[in-house]
Amino acid sequence: MMNPQSTAKLPNMAGAPARHRILVLADSFPNPSESFVADHLRLMGEAGWQVTLLARQCNDGAGEAAIALGSNIRLARIVASSARIYSRAALWLARRPWTWANPFMWRCALHGARVAASAEAGVHWDVVHAHFGNNAVSALVAAPQWRSRLVANFHGHDATSVPKLHGWTAYRRILGDAHAVAHSAFIEDRLRQCTDLRIHRVTMGVDLDRFLQSPRPSAWPSPLKLLSVGRLTQQKGHAQAIEAMCCLARRHPTVEIRLAIVGDGPERARLQSMIRHLGLTSRVELLGSVPYAEMPALYRQHHVLLLAAQATRDGQQEAFGRAAVEAMACGLPVVGCPIGGLPDTIGPGGVVADGFDAKSIANAITQVLEQASPDAWAERTRNRAMDFSIQYMAADYAAIADLIMREAGDADAG
Repeated sequence: MMNPQSTAKLPNMAGAPARHRILVLADSFPNPSESFVADHLRLMGEAGWQVTLLARQCNDGAGEAAIALGSNIRLARIVASSARIYSRAALWLARRPWTWANPFMWRCALHGARVAASAEAGVHWDVVHAHFGNNAVSALVAAPQWRSRLVANFHGHDATSVPKLHGWTAYRRILGDAHAVAHSAFIEDRLRQCTDLRIHRVTMGVDLDRFLQSPRPSAWPSPLKLLSVGRLTQQKGHAQAIEAMCCLARRHPTVEIRLAIVGDGPERARLQSMIRHLGLTSRVELLGSVPYAEMPALYRQHHVLLLAAQATRDGQQEAFGRAAVEAMACGLPVVGCPIGGLPDTIGPGGVVADGFDAKSIANAITQVLEQASPDAWAERTRNRAMDFSIQYMAADYAAIADLIMREAGDADAG
């Protein structure tokens, strides 16, 4: 397990030979909801690694986004599905009867066949990082020889809803005792209980030079500006945050309270209808997607962050809550629900509600307002955010790379 409070620096590999190469597999790029992937790429590139990103889906601006991360970053586009790809996936599945009734394995096999058909499958990589468990499984479908160099990074749904729907068998049988990364005690505990993976705790770091505080007042202002961040899905709890606004209006009739919601997704129309029905059109605004580069300024324009994450029928839970760290770094206290790894992330930087309903969330917001002034909270939250410096994340990932390289050297020597 890596030390989340490590003060070690990234190794200086600026002059490292080209053989020090890392392959990173991700679902999509660039993706504001998965900014940790871009940070990981940049950190390893700055450490001197030659990094290649292979994403299932390249979104608009992918090439430019990769270039912006540094000269050591290369974006590779995965091959499209074809009759040959389907045939390769079907053959792999046919040899493993235990996969036939598992839809998760069918998807992984198809993507693995696409990876296998790419030029990257034939390259010797010193380390292979797969972000999300599905990509780790696909990586070993494509190239079983990567097992000793594979790091499976688990981020949330891959360790919550996927096992609930499809079981842990795929991870156990395909990944075996490969290296795995968990960013919270919640995910680490689940992986330890249900797999044989070698688990490393890596700090989910935030660039504290980017997320900076602005001066905070000594009293709560009016209007009081609340912010909710996350895709517009049931799991993110925006509906409960909106309902909490009604509770707050009844409790604090003389205080103007506003809520801005950042994100887009399938719940947008329902949330808009809900806002109109509750008569909150002047108090609640859906901002849509906001570029990640603009988030620090947006945090500084608000006073409290709400992360009203909910448990869903498919078992998905909030694994960490990176937005909480970003907001705390900017001086905002965080109100969250008692789910997954979110309470541990918030710690002394806010208040965790007693439940998931609107009344519980409103109670937690009231506690924030009563416990301390904005400037006092800003001191607490900045101190809390420092526990999640991106330098700790860099050191933790570097330590894993060093371990894999050392193990590979020992194996070659043996």
